[in-house]
Amino acid sequence: MIQLIAQENLDEEKWDNCIRRDPSGHFYAYHWYLDMVAKNWDVLVYGDYEWVMPLVYNKKWGLIPYLYRPYGVQQLGIFGEEKVDEKIVRSFISAIPRKYIHRDMYFNVGNAFPKEIKHILRRTYEIDLQDSYETIYGRYHKQTLRNLKRADKAGLTILENDSPDVLVRLFRNNRGAKLSNFTEWHYGRMKQIIYTLIYRKMGSVYSVYDERNAVCASAFVAFTGKRMVFLFSGQDDYGRNHGGLTKLIDNMLMQGASRGGVFDFEGSDIPGLEEFYQRFGATERTYANYRYWGIGLMNV
Repeated sequence: MIQLIAQENLDEEKWDNCIRRDPSGHFYAYHWYLDMVAKNWDVLVYGDYEWVMPLVYNKKWGLIPYLYRPYGVQQLGIFGEEKVDEKIVRSFISAIPRKYIHRDMYFNVGNAFPKEIKHILRRTYEIDLQDSYETIYGRYHKQTLRNLKRADKAGLTILENDSPDVLVRLFRNNRGAKLSNFTEWHYGRMKQIIYTLIYRKMGSVYSVYDERNAVCASAFVAFTGKRMVFLFSGQDDYGRNHGGLTKLIDNMLMQGASRGGVFDFEGSDIPGLEEFYQRFGATERTYANYRYWGIGLMNV
């Protein structure tokens, strides 16, 4: 039986244990992470926390409640130690309170989403870290190999455990400057996420410096025992022209190889980024974006 539990009544220990047992290794649904990225969220729980699903919500115009994906999260959906098949997905969607007539929810790659429920498939790219580095390297596209040669020729070096401020500043001055909808709130939340995961020993900032000791690429990688997630990144024109991010990702794959789990690029549907990730030999994975607007419930 699935029951709705308010955020304040959640058994946080049982909830986090359920998230921890999920084979995906995602960290987005831990209670402390949801508390950080979302003001309002309740949960659907099956049995004694055997399967769980967060419902992150807000209100439009202060009146109409809706479900959404908060900034800093790629995949939510249903979590549990046992496989999440289509029957379980149907049951959870049917249990969503009827008041949420606007739903924009992102499930995860481990959720078998029913075809009859309208949804959009989103893409992410992953590399199996059970393989050796030599095997992973052997799948690199020739363009990726050329980028690595450019990075070596330019004398680029990598600094681990760099300051989050270095990454945020690099992102702000480059890609962030082109994003009109990216506000000070987003930069503040990005810093909060990075510092929190570093404090919990679940992530690190890696930066690439040129021969003048100027940073040209940087990324924050979050990790659990099952997953390394390429969460935030940035680079300038010099890094782009000299293989900065390519060298950085290659270094992380070298560290993660043969340890098990996956390296998750956390996207992307953006054509340029998608091709960049594919060139590392990454495998495409899909997850469902369940979107529904209307007065009545759809047939589930």
